[in-house]
Amino acid sequence: VNKYQYLITGRVYEGKV
Repeated sequence: VNKYQYLITGRVYEGKV
């Protein structure tokens, strides 16, 4: 994924989680 990962919840996490 790119620097920003989109989760099913619709939130954007910065970096990898």
